[in-house]
Amino acid sequence: MITIGIDPSLTKTGVAFIETDGSIVKSYYSYGITPKSRDQDILDIKSICDYLNLTKSQVKDIERKRNNPYWWAVYGTGERTKPTGVIFNNWEVGEFDNSLPYIYGMDFGYVNDESTLVKIAVDKRNLYTDELMYEKGLSTEEIVNRLESLLEDKNSLIVADNAEPRLIAEIRAKGFNIVPCTKGADSIRLGLVKMMDYKIVVTDNSRNIQKELSNYVWNDKKSNTPKSNGYDHLIDAIRYAFDELVEDNQFYFS
Repeated sequence: MITIGIDPSLTKTGVAFIETDGSIVKSYYSYGITPKSRDQDILDIKSICDYLNLTKSQVKDIERKRNNPYWWAVYGTGERTKPTGVIFNNWEVGEFDNSLPYIYGMDFGYVNDESTLVKIAVDKRNLYTDELMYEKGLSTEEIVNRLESLLEDKNSLIVADNAEPRLIAEIRAKGFNIVPCTKGADSIRLGLVKMMDYKIVVTDNSRNIQKELSNYVWNDKKSNTPKSNGYDHLIDAIRYAFDELVEDNQFYFS
């Protein structure tokens, strides 16, 4: 029997997983697949494949982390746990406050990493985030097309990864108000620490932000440096924009 249940690593969000004979077809929200229900029993593997419409590459991506103790504890045995040293415990799912001034943060990827776009707003206690883009393999033209469909106003400020000046220049040439982020020594740690002073509010549809916040961990407690584990593409975009919105602007991002 194949059972659809609740992903124990993301109990705040109600993300579902599927278990089949010890092999997990997991977190289908992260693949852009919407479940039909929170709990449902399905009797055979053909039904589950039809239900999720997963590709072979998606299944391979899910199962390749079987040797990760945390991953398999959660998705192999269904334990309710979280990674050791998770950085952000100060987040919850909630509504974006559109009454506040907002800007956008953007991180660039291509083959191995996702290009991301996040809408950001800040008040005295809360950091509001709304995931708008999370895609691999986008050309400059495709990124521009996404921005044209996602942004309400081309004049809205986008703070982007300054490691890609050519991309920033090409996007700006299409009429967007995009600028590079500012980087400095120890900027990642300082940015993360500053974000911890706020409650991070994540919209319900921002599934990949929720996933990153639940899996982004310190490399070790002594160095206070984050582990490069692939759960940072949206968090990076958030950091880039966050600096523009906080009152105490005494540190830089990377």
